[in-house]
Order: sequence, then C-alpha cells, then structure tokens
Amino acid sequence: MNALKKKGPDQLKFVLHKLKFGLHSQIQVDRVLLVLAPFNLPTETDKALVLEKSKEWCHQVGPIFDCSQQQEALDRMLNFDLMETVAGQQLHDMGHEKGLLESVREDVLEILEERFGIVPNDMNQQIRTISQREYLKQLHKQAIRCPDLDHFNEMLLKAVSPPKQ
Repeated sequence: MNALKKKGPDQLKFVLHKLKFGLHSQIQVDRVLLVLAPFNLPTETDKALVLEKSKEWCHQVGPIFDCSQQQEALDRMLNFDLMETVAGQQLHDMGHEKGLLESVREDVLEILEERFGIVPNDMNQQIRTISQREYLKQLHKQAIRCPDLDHFNEMLLKAVSPPKQ
C-alpha cells in the first residue's frame, strides 16, 4: 500500500474500485486494513500532515464506499484488533509455525548433546536450516535411535540434500 501512496490518489482510487467491483472474489481483502492503509505513517509525522492525509483519504474513500460501510469501517478502526483480521491471523499462524519449527530443532540438538556430547557446529547449522517440520520430526526420532553421530549425520544429509530425480 505504501507503493500505492507514492503513485498518487488516482492509482489508489483505481485499486480500491477494482477491489470493490471485481477482484474481491479472487483475493481476500480485509476492509479494516484497507481503510487503515493511509495511516501507515511514521510516528514522527507532523500532526498537520496526518490531518491533511486523513482528509485526502476521506475524499477518496467516500465515493467508493457507501455511508454505512464507512461508519462500519470507522467503528472497527476505533476498536481495532489485529487478530480479527485475515492478515493478523496469517501473522499469528506464521509465528506459531516458526515457533514449532524452532522447538523441534532445539529438541533434536538437545537430544544429540545429551547422548553424544558436543554437537559439531556444521551439524548444528544444518539442523537449523531445515524448515520442514516432517523432516525435523524424523530427525528427532533418529536422534533418539541412532547409535552414534555418524549414523545421525547420514540421516541429516538426506534431510538437507535435495531429492535426486
């Protein structure tokens, strides 16, 4: 949206028009985030400029959204909760998945350290590059079962190497 602000109000109006009258069925747009877009200004922005931008936005949104939609958007803005938006849910889900991956990585490294002592730095780095939970879960099982670090390293190399076709 910042890129749209730089292109000017006509480009923004075109995009809003397309979102309302045609593309909304192809992409998910959250009205609250759309209405909040022009307020994505640095906190140190002069108050007069914020007021000016608000008035500009009001004039741009007015012809596109009817009065009831404007009031609904304003009410939601004043009681804004990011978790109630599609973007907020997506951010939450991404953070959750990232946390799960990091947890499994740490578990694998902890098991290896407990069983075999110091884990070589290259092995540690390879484990930390794996971004697929299923691979990490398999490595977790291997860390428990494998007789030594060499056997584990063989499994690790399979997990980090691209499949041969």
